[in-house]
Amino acid sequence: VWIDGGNLTQAELDLTQMADLGDSELPEGVDQLAFRIGIEEFTGGVEAPDGATEVDLMQIFSGLMGGLPGTEGGEGVEVPTDICAQLAAQLEGQPQEVIDQVLPQFEAECPDLAEQLGQ
Repeated sequence: VWIDGGNLTQAELDLTQMADLGDSELPEGVDQLAFRIGIEEFTGGVEAPDGATEVDLMQIFSGLMGGLPGTEGGEGVEVPTDICAQLAAQLEGQPQEVIDQVLPQFEAECPDLAEQLGQ
């Protein structure tokens, strides 16, 4: 993590540290692989557009993380038994552009997701 003036400004998760958790190895020549997020001060407001559907990303993320080797669902976090059905329910009624962005990201874990959404 990066701290500036007592405020969190950036965080990074080194994915190479998790390479031993799965069955596959990192590709040859990959020495660094990380997920980094920058955090900036935001003082504005955000309003949901008309017809927006609330999506609980923490529940989806918890369900996905609960399925990774070497991980467990967090204490007190209800992890759906069928994350694909839960994801389909969360995507129902979403604009097509949202569905088009999400489908490729989950096609390996949820091969029937497009069919569940009537795609």
